[in-house]
Amino acid sequence: MSSEKFDAKSIDLSGKNLIEASAGTGKTYSIGILALRLIIEKNIPINQILMVTFTNTAVAELEDRIRKFIRVAYKIKRGEVIDLEYNEIYNILERIRNQKIVDDDKVLERLSNAIQLLDETSIQTIHSFCQDTLKEYAFETNQMYDTKLLTNIDDVILDSLKDFWRNEITRI
Repeated sequence: MSSEKFDAKSIDLSGKNLIEASAGTGKTYSIGILALRLIIEKNIPINQILMVTFTNTAVAELEDRIRKFIRVAYKIKRGEVIDLEYNEIYNILERIRNQKIVDDDKVLERLSNAIQLLDETSIQTIHSFCQDTLKEYAFETNQMYDTKLLTNIDDVILDSLKDFWRNEITRI
């Protein structure tokens, strides 16, 4: 286990990283920054980045944050004035420019493309991701095409208990 402090603004975008953190530690912010950096630095379209989180509330918050980050970055690259709360995005763009990771014209083009694709952003809950995957690969996974994920399995447990009782206990 590494004791390095995670910094979404500068972490290498290659390889794999596992990020574990408690509530309120900035995971949504970090994911938003990582998505912005992937768009700009790696030229990955926003509709090709899958983000999975736990709750519908987290999905909405992450979607809002990413939209804001992309639009703010676009405004910065066009020379528009931004709120001080988005100064970190300005700093990221300056680092990209200073380190010559991507030239300014390409950054502006990538951000423009991302804005056009914002409605195709893929941010899902774990449950919706699993359901969509099962539906898409139903044939390959021998699933029924109309499979639904249950959020409350109390009835399934009760039916199983009744079956067990009927077959194992009352048969004696």
